[in-house]
Amino acid sequence: MKVMDVNIPIETSISNTRQMLETIAFQLAREWFAAQCNNTFAYYYLYYRPSDTGVLGKLVVDTEAPDGFQMADTERLSPGWTVEKAKSVIYQAIYTLPILPR
Repeated sequence: MKVMDVNIPIETSISNTRQMLETIAFQLAREWFAAQCNNTFAYYYLYYRPSDTGVLGKLVVDTEAPDGFQMADTERLSPGWTVEKAKSVIYQAIYTLPILPR
C-alpha cells in the first residue's frame, strides 16, 4: 500500500488542516477498500510513523507495520465497512497521533 506523508504546513488554518486530513483519510480508505476486495480475509490496520525534527509523519493502511511504523488504532478495518466508514475511522484516529505539522 502507498505510504502517505502528513505534510501540512504549520501556518495552515484549522479548516484547511481538517480538509487536508480528510483528503488523506479518504485516499487511505480507497486504497484499503480496493485491497480488501482483492483479499477479503486479510486483516488491515492503520499504522503511523511519528514525525520528528526534519522528518515528516507518515500513515499507511496495511496488513503489517512497515519498518519504523507503529499501530495507530487497535481496531482493524472491517471487510464489512464502506469506504466512508473506513474514512471516518481513519480520520478520527489521525487526531490522536503524534504527527506534527512541518
